[in-house]
Amino acid sequence: MVGLDSNPQNVNHNFTSPAGLASGWGHTKFEGVGSSMLQKVWLDVIDTSNCSKSYGIQLQIPEGIDGSKMLCTFGRGVKDTCQGDSGGPLQLPLSNPYCMYSQIGVTSFGIECASNYPGVFTRVSHYVPWIEKHVWPNEK
Repeated sequence: MVGLDSNPQNVNHNFTSPAGLASGWGHTKFEGVGSSMLQKVWLDVIDTSNCSKSYGIQLQIPEGIDGSKMLCTFGRGVKDTCQGDSGGPLQLPLSNPYCMYSQIGVTSFGIECASNYPGVFTRVSHYVPWIEKHVWPNEK
């Protein structure tokens, strides 16, 4: 079971030590083909300041990496998300309750796959108020 990361403290929290689990049906290599089996990969969540240094100021992200709205990951070995994985989850396993996950990110973009650039994810906790407003419009 997966839940949203609704903890307000996590909006600007740097998840620098835990590994996140990303999954998707995307390509298994850059410019490859999509997978016929659901793939998963453990990715280390890294500090967004290091991510900003890697990307610099790109045309696609003129304000750089915004740590309040984005998370960055780095693959272990030569593993990463790839084309076709966008929109998929980045989850952290919870210790209590066991066998549950908290979705902390949504796959957004990267340069190639398993390159020397971090993967970038949308930070779910930043958007929880918007999600709740649209999922449960008559609550509160």
